[in-house]
Amino acid sequence: MSSKTKAIKKVEEPPKEPVKKVPKDRSALIGLKRTRKSRDQIYQLQKIYEDAAGKPTKAALKQLAKDTGLKLQQVSKWYWDTEKKNV
Repeated sequence: MSSKTKAIKKVEEPPKEPVKKVPKDRSALIGLKRTRKSRDQIYQLQKIYEDAAGKPTKAALKQLAKDTGLKLQQVSKWYWDTEKKNV
């Protein structure tokens, strides 16, 4: 037999064990509850929403978050939800 005609042996690999996911550490979140937006915060959000034609700029959202004491993510989510309700 020449080297070209030799059969290639397929090496069998042992079955792989499934990777176990390690749960995230949520110990810091224990006892925390979601807080509702105050009337003043909602009033400010609605006022800006009505004044703006469409979604305001990122800078305007940052300023609104600073003024209301909310996180930028909360303000953006509020606008997203409000636009979905009003469409």
